[in-house]
Amino acid sequence: MKGFCYQVTLQISKVELSIKFPCTLQVMWKRGQNKCLTKAKEKIKNIFVVNESFTLEFNIGDNIPKKTFLVVLLNVQGQSKLAGVVNFDINETMAKEGQCSLNLDKSPDSNAKIFFSYQIINLGETYFTESRINESFNHKSLGESFGLDKENQNSKLNSLKISNYDNQLNKELYEKSLKDLDQSKLKISNLQDQINKFYEDKQQLLDEIKSLKQNNLELKNENEYLEKQNENQKQELQQSKENGYIINQQTVKLEQMNHEIQNQKLQYQILQNKYQQCMQKLKSLEEQNEFNKFNKVDRSTNTIVVEIPEFIQQNQTIKQLDEQIIDYKRKNDKLLFELEFTQNKLNTIEQDLSSLQVQFLSLQKQLSNQKDQCNYLEIDNQKLRISIKEYEEDKIQKERNNIKIQNDLQKQNQNLKEQLQQNQDQFEQMKEKYFLQKEKIEKLNDVINQQNEELTIQSVNLLREIQIIAKKQEQFGIV
Repeated sequence: MKGFCYQVTLQISKVELSIKFPCTLQVMWKRGQNKCLTKAKEKIKNIFVVNESFTLEFNIGDNIPKKTFLVVLLNVQGQSKLAGVVNFDINETMAKEGQCSLNLDKSPDSNAKIFFSYQIINLGETYFTESRINESFNHKSLGESFGLDKENQNSKLNSLKISNYDNQLNKELYEKSLKDLDQSKLKISNLQDQINKFYEDKQQLLDEIKSLKQNNLELKNENEYLEKQNENQKQELQQSKENGYIINQQTVKLEQMNHEIQNQKLQYQILQNKYQQCMQKLKSLEEQNEFNKFNKVDRSTNTIVVEIPEFIQQNQTIKQLDEQIIDYKRKNDKLLFELEFTQNKLNTIEQDLSSLQVQFLSLQKQLSNQKDQCNYLEIDNQKLRISIKEYEEDKIQKERNNIKIQNDLQKQNQNLKEQLQQNQDQFEQMKEKYFLQKEKIEKLNDVINQQNEELTIQSVNLLREIQIIAKKQEQFGIV
């Protein structure tokens, strides 16, 4: 049998694959246990540019299939996922050397393609000569029949090995899909945990918003109460101002009274001086009157007659002075009473003034405290308005972020569900293919076992015939 040794260089140019999530791509060329893997490539507008080449040597015989696989893998967050596979026979594609593009099977994108080119170098020809068959035939007598059966059996075994390679790759892909499926389930579970946590955070935010609204209501009530207090304090301040005006009026009146008292004191002093002058004059008149009485007996009648008018005049003057003195005494008593009354009134007014001054100072202090408190309340109200505004803005921003997070989570959840459905579909397809391959292998095993039994029976029969022929040759003396 004739065979050839070839060196095949596979130049992979690009892979067209439409996906929506970030990842890198690798291409694996597999034949049997031999594997070659490219470096990880980034996506550029749904195209992964590879530009790498593989070189493998094959011993290819006539009419013997040489199946190989091109497997496209996606690396997503450190995990490899199957993105497509191409199964082709090198014998069939040898005549198509050059550019080639094939559709990817088992890919999430039904239009996915891989582009590559062949470069084939013939390293030499290998001959399996007929001498070995002849030698086997000469050695075994009927070895040619056995040799042909053995060649057919080897061909079947090679086909079985190739099928085993295919089954092994399918099994690896099946196990990889199972692993990816478990990872997808784990991701879905983690995503569900994230969604639950998101709802918990959302409920917590709603509780915080409710608490803030309650606090806001309490602050509004407190603000209204403080505004009422402020209004009352303003009224008290207005009353204090009115009291201050009254105090000022009383102070002016007090000053007027002090001025009047001073005038009355001055008049009293004048009256006192007049009174003293009158008393002195009265005393002088009394002394003169006594003197006149003392000299009246010794005077003559003419003298008495002559002096009577003067005496009468003096008596009248004395009476007038007495009346004037009495009037002065009465006025003096009245002035003393008025002075005492005025002094008492002045003391009372001074006490009231002192009390009003103390009250006025207290009201001024209260007014100052109330002004400070009003300023503090105004500052607190300003801060509260700013806090409420910031809270409303933060609330709006949080609601926007929550809506965005919900939309993103819904999209991620939808993508994961779609991916999970794709993985499940791939799993079912691979499972079905696996059972079909398993059934084929079992049938092939049954056929091989049956053929082995037939070959064994034929071998036993041939040995018996050879022994019979040998015995007959001995009987007839044939060497």
